[in-house]
Amino acid sequence: MHSLRLCLALWGLFLVTGLSAEHVVFVVPESADAMPMARIGNSEIKAGIHLDLARAISAELEKNYDIVVTARARIDLHFEKRLADVWCYARPEWTTLELHFSQPILRNSEAVVWHRDAKPLWSLTDLAGEPIGTINGFFYPVLNQLGEDLVRDDSPGFEANLQKLANQRVQYLYADELLFNYFQRFYPTFLPVSEQRLRVNEFDVHCALHPEGRVSLADFNRALNNLWRSGKWRAILDNYGVAEHLPPFYTD
Repeated sequence: MHSLRLCLALWGLFLVTGLSAEHVVFVVPESADAMPMARIGNSEIKAGIHLDLARAISAELEKNYDIVVTARARIDLHFEKRLADVWCYARPEWTTLELHFSQPILRNSEAVVWHRDAKPLWSLTDLAGEPIGTINGFFYPVLNQLGEDLVRDDSPGFEANLQKLANQRVQYLYADELLFNYFQRFYPTFLPVSEQRLRVNEFDVHCALHPEGRVSLADFNRALNNLWRSGKWRAILDNYGVAEHLPPFYTD
């Protein structure tokens, strides 16, 4: 009888926590609260690519999943404390930790965009001394080339930066082009921006994995390849009109 009570108690704890060896924890920065990447409310992810990818990968892995939303500056801490297994939309230079990185999941670019009444930029040095909309906690290696001439005007997220540009609280904005192009496609009259923009870099983004997490790098890449070959990953991106950001290839 004692053993039965113990088993029932442990089962009840499992139901409450939802944690098991088959439970993969994805971490998403709260600053990712911009479609098509994520729609976040009450510290929970409601929609977007982050959610769809977590679901699709977990289905391929035949594992349960959870998504934890936290401050961008606390993502490394979540990995250090083993509170997270996977962080998607990541690059090695965005962390100081020795994480494993998957195959590319997206190819993206960044650009400086500006209000249509602002002075055009022809090179990054033209931005010296000019306030530029950036996101709190984000690291911008390209902008850091300006040194002391860089004037960051941080906001909590991308949409707050767009609002700031629309209200001319800043004239220039450092933009993730996937997010910016999505916003212009669905809200073409909201932003009074110049048709010109200064593209400053192009890069691939990956998923970062804890080296001792609940999913291995090999299994994760295998799941990504399955999504690619089956067309499921393209279908997810097509749903948001951003399939042009697919990486050019996947490999085993």
